[in-house]
Amino acid sequence: MDALRELLRSEDVFVRRRLAYGGFIGRKYPYFYMETPKAACTATKAILWQVEDLGPVPRPDLLHVRLPTDPRPSPLSVSEDEALAALSGRSAFRFFVWRDPVDRLRSAFHDKIHLARDPGPEWDWWRSRICNAFGLRPDQAISFEQFAEFVCATPDDARDEHFMSQYRLLLIDRIPFDYVVRTDDYVNGMTEVLRTVGVPRDRWPPLERRYNETGSDAVPVSDALAAKIRHAFRAGYEIIEAYRAAGAA
Repeated sequence: MDALRELLRSEDVFVRRRLAYGGFIGRKYPYFYMETPKAACTATKAILWQVEDLGPVPRPDLLHVRLPTDPRPSPLSVSEDEALAALSGRSAFRFFVWRDPVDRLRSAFHDKIHLARDPGPEWDWWRSRICNAFGLRPDQAISFEQFAEFVCATPDDARDEHFMSQYRLLLIDRIPFDYVVRTDDYVNGMTEVLRTVGVPRDRWPPLERRYNETGSDAVPVSDALAAKIRHAFRAGYEIIEAYRAAGAA
């Protein structure tokens, strides 16, 4: 409990962003969800928006915006006692969604680098850094292999959140989660979440709907490169193996 109090009171910018932006406390139902970019975060936020009866689901990009008026509580928008209950209490069901790091990296590349769907200036900066690292001209295409090599060589705490390890993003060394939804078994995983927190069956939204398919499955990855990614993101595999062993994934 003391460690969680320290977490909630932390002035670390990364920790505060993770809790305020990434953490969702149920209003009608007893859950805590910590999102991970590129791990079904849009679909999961849309599902939770609907079960909380917050009105029409916003368009996908707006689901990720959390203004001070956001109706979805975070650990930093409620009292410390309420936050502690969500992060450690027996009544709250704490879950996250896990995606294989190879697939997650392919999705980040295809969406943010190849398709350049995000107009944020940080992505121009990342593309520029990758081009400089491989001696590419600004107008040359970056390959997935180059992107993955660059990411694997970048320390985890210096990566963008879209390709940072889930171990770091979830604050998993300090927050005790109860359950993992795997993207390769998403419908069954979210069924377990909704059933466990008590959402009536007739209130379940469609669990199979996806909001931002990019076609990243078409991005080729060699066995050698996949092995390199798995090594760089080995903590992510250790997460899922630990939860599988405990019967929570």
